[in-house]
Amino acid sequence: LGVIRRISQEKNAPLTIVDPLDTIPESFPLKGNFQKENAALALYGIKQFVSKKDCSLSLFSDVQHPGRCHIIKKDNQIWVFDGAHNVDALRSIFDTVVMLFPNTPIVCAMGVLKTKDIRQMMAIVSRFTRHVYWSDFWPGTSESSDVIRSFLPKSVSITDIDSLEDVPKSHSIVLVTGSLYFLGTVLEECVMQRDH
Repeated sequence: LGVIRRISQEKNAPLTIVDPLDTIPESFPLKGNFQKENAALALYGIKQFVSKKDCSLSLFSDVQHPGRCHIIKKDNQIWVFDGAHNVDALRSIFDTVVMLFPNTPIVCAMGVLKTKDIRQMMAIVSRFTRHVYWSDFWPGTSESSDVIRSFLPKSVSITDIDSLEDVPKSHSIVLVTGSLYFLGTVLEECVMQRDH
């Protein structure tokens, strides 16, 4: 935010900071605490540029945002798809999953680009899960499992993403995250095929 403020001043451009909503109803279709900020910004934009009349959270009653805290219940498991690809977003999605499903073990399926802060991201992952299914989804551009292993404590095991379809049903939360690039593939291959 500091950079945005500085550039705004340098360019003599108006800048409005929108405070997050205090709460969002449980029925709100987009899940996660970060939606308080997103909804507040969206409502502000609607008031400024579309309509000042009907500007309430009810406008979002049918909103879907695939790949962002996208929850699919399948058999006895809950799959959460979120393209969190930086430290803040990863921390936020783990916090959200823990808030929505307290005291439930989380298995994490991930793939991350080499340009990301892998050390900090793996520090967050290791706080919330004991097992990671890793994807080098874009060889040469995404990070390899060998590098990831060096940033995870020994208490966190790592397995190739190809084994994700064999996640035991006892692991009732599967969080698929790290990059939007591979979420669609995991969604199609690992979740939908369980119907067959």
